[in-house]
Amino acid sequence: MSQFQLSTAALNRANRFLLAVILLITACSSPGVISPELANQYACWQEDSMGEVPAVPENILLQVLLVDPHEREAGYRIYTDGRYESRPMGESWRFDAPLTPDQMEKVQAAIAEAGLENLQTLYQPAQPLPDQEDNILWLQVAEADSTVRSIKVVRPCSVSEIETLSNQLVGIFKD
Repeated sequence: MSQFQLSTAALNRANRFLLAVILLITACSSPGVISPELANQYACWQEDSMGEVPAVPENILLQVLLVDPHEREAGYRIYTDGRYESRPMGESWRFDAPLTPDQMEKVQAAIAEAGLENLQTLYQPAQPLPDQEDNILWLQVAEADSTVRSIKVVRPCSVSEIETLSNQLVGIFKD
């Protein structure tokens, strides 16, 4: 492998890692600071109906999509064959370097161990937060029967299983 190919591969890994970190930070934070009292007052609720779901391409293993208050989207997709697509905020999807077989094995294990099958499909504040614009995090994952399970999290709500999975994926992308 030439030095150019090595530096391109390193750059792709760095870009993938940075996008995952940026999504994690953005999704876990909200535009304003929310006190614990306010968060308790506006407790999150769950339900099985969430409205329109983002489209996913065929052969998808995982799609993570963040939608900001201005409906701009950022995210990434991992396909069952290891292809990796990223979408910087407000831009189009683009293919990046595929995941290695080792990374794919780790991603599949992290998804399998995440406990996503026990989650509801929608988590959102029971009441709108004052002076708060919502970020929406979509997590879509292929099930064993090839159907896609979609989970919508309206911030400031968070779901520990998704946060844990996101942190694990950041570590995998860093490798």
